[in-house]
Amino acid sequence: MSADSACWFTQDALPQAGLCLDRHLVWGRRPAEGTAVVAACGAPVIVSPSPACDVDGDLRLIGVRPCWYCVEQATGVPGPTQNFGAAGPAPPPPRAAGGDGTGLRTSAPERPPLAGSTRRALPAAAPRLAP
Repeated sequence: MSADSACWFTQDALPQAGLCLDRHLVWGRRPAEGTAVVAACGAPVIVSPSPACDVDGDLRLIGVRPCWYCVEQATGVPGPTQNFGAAGPAPPPPRAAGGDGTGLRTSAPERPPLAGSTRRALPAAAPRLAP
């Protein structure tokens, strides 16, 4: 490795959600303990040994997981983005690729009037079965 190569260090932090510690990536060399730094994802973390996996005596964290936002920043490979713009999210496409092109019906179908409360009326065009 040369002196110009990328230099990252990891810092574990309590998770925002879930049961795994978040492992953040921080650019540069590890400073002294207690120093506040900003991870590649923008999260502020304090340089320290990995937090204890026992939180409040009854919740045990089960391991560590990488912060995927930090990984995206470090590798330069962006994840999927959502460009909502000023008008909000874009509507879904009118049909799925390879579909038959039939649209959704937004109105209720027309129903024939009922002949009686206990009998179902059939449309006139319905085929009748011989007895």
